[in-house]
Amino acid sequence: RNPLSAAILCFCASLSVAAGPAASPSAPASHPAIAWTAAQAQAAGVATQVVGSSGAGAAAGLVLQGTVELPPQATELLSTPVAGVVQQVLVGAGQKVRAGEAVARLLSPELVAWQRDLLQAQAQARLAASKLERDEKLHAEGIIAGLRVQESRTQNELAQLALRERRQALQMAGASTTSTTLQPGLTLRASAAGTVLEVTATPGQRLDAGMPVARGGQWSIALQATPDQAHNLRTGDLLAVQGCKAPARLAAIVPQVSAGNQAVQMRADFTAAEDCLRANQFVQVTVAGRTDTQAAGNLS
Repeated sequence: RNPLSAAILCFCASLSVAAGPAASPSAPASHPAIAWTAAQAQAAGVATQVVGSSGAGAAAGLVLQGTVELPPQATELLSTPVAGVVQQVLVGAGQKVRAGEAVARLLSPELVAWQRDLLQAQAQARLAASKLERDEKLHAEGIIAGLRVQESRTQNELAQLALRERRQALQMAGASTTSTTLQPGLTLRASAAGTVLEVTATPGQRLDAGMPVARGGQWSIALQATPDQAHNLRTGDLLAVQGCKAPARLAAIVPQVSAGNQAVQMRADFTAAEDCLRANQFVQVTVAGRTDTQAAGNLS
């Protein structure tokens, strides 16, 4: 700081001189306001800063205990849509998978039958559409009755409906609906990103339709807090998890207390692709902050 500027500032303050308008009536008489221009403040080396909320408010730094779990709403059970034999398992327990990543490969004669039915439905749909077009022309020329056209139209609608049904069945199984060849192989893929918790299928095992192949999902942390602690928390608060680099996010606060210990149950979701948590693990979390939108809402 400029010594001369500091001396001038101290001198003015000691004399309680106001170089501008009169002090506010609400200001203490012993501390009248000193008005100066921005240039004078810059010359004196004085900087100002607006003091705001720390983000998480009274909950910042709060430490909570929790247990890592895989809740039902975040669990995915991958099962085989058709009967077949497991040819290859491509993932293991604890492995992170992306949405659409291959999990296992099957060899399924039933899938071949489904593909054959699709090709037959396509041929029948083409035949019905062609017959309807021909009958409509004949009816327009007065050669056939309208009842025959109506029958052709009904047959065409039924053929198109059967075609959509066969195509949708293959789409749900994850098989191609555009191939003109019969392919017995089927690749099972994860529908969402997550962590593989359990693999139930083994190579060479025969599976019926609907039998599970693997189970996985996104980790969550079940937390408990006192009613006073829960009052200062908001869904969306960021929680630093001991042993993890990425934070968890508070996803739910149960609007009641447990009858036994009067604790409030909460759930924090951990969606980062980081291998730092295990099922049933006891962890410690610290309230780290609040999103900008939340902080702005709390200050308004």
